[in-house]
Amino acid sequence: MFRKATQRPKSSYKNSFSSNLVILALLLVVLIAVAGSVYSGMNGSGQSAGTDSTGSLPSGTAAGPLTTDVAALQAEINEARQQIASQKTDLSAMKEQQASLLAGLLSEAEKAEQLAQARQILYQEIIGRCQAAGLTCQVNAETGNLNFGSLLTFASSDSSLTDVSKAAWRKIVPIIVDCVFSDTWQASLNQIQIVGYADDGGTYTTNLTLSQTRAETALLMIINENLYEKAAVDDPQSYFAVSGCSNSRPIKSNGTVNKDLSRRLEINLQLNDEGLLSGLQALKQHIQEQNNP
Repeated sequence: MFRKATQRPKSSYKNSFSSNLVILALLLVVLIAVAGSVYSGMNGSGQSAGTDSTGSLPSGTAAGPLTTDVAALQAEINEARQQIASQKTDLSAMKEQQASLLAGLLSEAEKAEQLAQARQILYQEIIGRCQAAGLTCQVNAETGNLNFGSLLTFASSDSSLTDVSKAAWRKIVPIIVDCVFSDTWQASLNQIQIVGYADDGGTYTTNLTLSQTRAETALLMIINENLYEKAAVDDPQSYFAVSGCSNSRPIKSNGTVNKDLSRRLEINLQLNDEGLLSGLQALKQHIQEQNNP
């Protein structure tokens, strides 16, 4: 009644099992490929949308709004960086210029201080030697000239030196010549100017002529009596000049014009900066050598 089951050969089982293995292997390969594709997509998610691995839009792909905004922002950032770099350069140049100006100002201030020091030393040398010879000598604060008080004055409306003034002039001129024509200060001397003055009486024009004549009278005495003989230079006469200042800058006592002292002579030493600085340096070196023999 019942049919007896037919038994398959063993070789048939083997063939079926092999086929199943092949199919499973193929499925495994497919799964691995799909997984790799998914992983690649996840790994590239950090890139900008619509760009390839280089950050550029793929060929034929239009830039989206987000990509355009990012590019514009990047351009603004780059421009801002360039402006900052330019400002830093300008600031650095400005600082260098300020430093240079400051150094120049300091240098000019030091130079002015040294010139004042050199001039003071020379004037003090002349004043000291005049005082040692019993002669009044000081710097007129208003004119900056050497003033000799009542020693070099004139009678009213007169251009002739008094006997007292002549005696003083014969002492004053050699002292000045000896100082300014010394090895230390000779290079600084441009001119020795004899300046004549008048009191406040009379007109300006009349007093101008009178004051000029007074200075010329004093110069003629220097030349005629060879009062510059100590000057160790060729043609020392060429270093002297005269000028008249009329009744300007009179001498005042207690706010009132002193007519007697206003009719006077003063000496203006016209000196050059280079020679003064050189003389000051030579003087300092001489003092240093004496202190450190």
